[in-house]
Amino acid sequence: MSADQPSVEELQRRLMEKEAELIELQTSVQAMEMFHGAHRELETDLNPLPIPRLELRCIPAEDAVEWRYSLVYEHFLGHIEFVPLGITYQSGAGVAEPLDGGHLELPMRDGAHIYHDMTELRLPGFAICGEMIEQLEPRS
Repeated sequence: MSADQPSVEELQRRLMEKEAELIELQTSVQAMEMFHGAHRELETDLNPLPIPRLELRCIPAEDAVEWRYSLVYEHFLGHIEFVPLGITYQSGAGVAEPLDGGHLELPMRDGAHIYHDMTELRLPGFAICGEMIEQLEPRS
C-alpha cells in the first residue's frame, strides 16, 4: 500500500466516526419530525371560522393543558392545512378555565406571538378551548 492511501484501520476509524454522526443526525431529524408531525390536513375545516387564520387551540389533559399555535389555510389543491407554529404546555389547576368576562388566559409566549403575527400578517386570530371560541383583537 502506498504512503498516500489510508490504511484499513484508518478507514475503519473514519467509518465509525461517520456512523456516530449519522446516528446523531437521525436522532435530530426524528425530534424535528415529532414537532412537524403535528402538521395536519383536512378535506374541510369543521369550524365556522375564516380561512386563512391564526389560532391558539387548547387541549386539556388531566392536570395540564397543551396550547397549539397554528396557521390554518386552504392549500391550492383544495384541502385545509394546519401548520404548527408553536406548542406550549401548562400545568396546574384551572389553566384552561375562562377568566371572568369570558376571556381565555393565553400562554405567555405563544399568546404574544399570535398578537404580533396577527398585526404583521394581517390575519384574524382565535383562541379555542373546547366549545369556547374567542376572536382576538389586534393590539395597537
